[in-house]
Amino acid sequence: MSGTQNGVQAIFQKEVPKALYTYCYNYRLNLVIVDVCKNVPEIEKFISILQQLYNFISRSTVHMAFLSIQKELFPKKNTVELKKLCDTRWICQISACIAVRETFSVILVLLNKISIESIKMRINQIKIVSDYLQLPESDLELPISENREIMSKNDVRTIIFFPVIDRMINELQRRFSDNNPILSGISSLNPQNKSFLDLQVSLPFAKHYEVDIESLESELKLIPKLIDRHQKEKKTKTNTILDFIQLLENYKLAFFELYLLFTIAIIIPPSSAGVERTFSSLRQIKTFMRSKMINTRLSDLAVLSIEKNISKNLDLEFIVDKFSAAHHNRRIMLV
Repeated sequence: MSGTQNGVQAIFQKEVPKALYTYCYNYRLNLVIVDVCKNVPEIEKFISILQQLYNFISRSTVHMAFLSIQKELFPKKNTVELKKLCDTRWICQISACIAVRETFSVILVLLNKISIESIKMRINQIKIVSDYLQLPESDLELPISENREIMSKNDVRTIIFFPVIDRMINELQRRFSDNNPILSGISSLNPQNKSFLDLQVSLPFAKHYEVDIESLESELKLIPKLIDRHQKEKKTKTNTILDFIQLLENYKLAFFELYLLFTIAIIIPPSSAGVERTFSSLRQIKTFMRSKMINTRLSDLAVLSIEKNISKNLDLEFIVDKFSAAHHNRRIMLV
């Protein structure tokens, strides 16, 4: 989507030249964590064990035993499933760790049970080795490991904690060091930021969108008085950009340039998480059983699914009555 020739951002900027392309900061952070885990050996081993554990327990026979043991040990609790790991969604790793922690005692019982059940197989394997060692031509060297060290607190810090922090700092600097001064100007429009209403910080952002700088400077000097008066009269604080733009809505002619900047700022996305949720909803709606539905119906169902918080509160009786009144056909009369 970020391609300079045929990517969405390139096509969009042909229509709106001043539009800014922002690479999802949420995904950047995810890449930082994934890279750290792959380059710190102890963490990589741990993540690998989590995945192997999921693969082993997800097998049908083992999975049934896993659920059965949970019900026996904790009859009053809901069963917990282990989670599959995914590089593109770090939340999967967190969920996998939590699931293993909650079912750790169950996993130990399960593995012990499986080891006991497979003892006959191990006896056969021992017999094979025993028979081989009795042969005259046998010549086998067995390496014996004497590494029985227990990791101390200092070892954990040296081997895991410090490498993780160092690597994470380096990756954060590498992936977030290209902050665009235009995008940084948005911070001056955030009431909770130290640079709130700072002209110097907002200047690159204002110049990019060709705002009248002299008018903006005058408005920035006057707006603090309006904010104070509004907070005293309404007994409320202006904490977010949305709160502030709602305040400016009633005074947008007097603070036209400032209102324009705030309006632009709230539509620049720092994350594509909302878009990804939209795609997820679409996959749930357009199943193979609905592959031939027309685009109008698909669009309507997608809106209902994406805006489910609104759709759940709809008055179904009112909708049925309205539908019935709009269609004077006795075959589809619903009331």
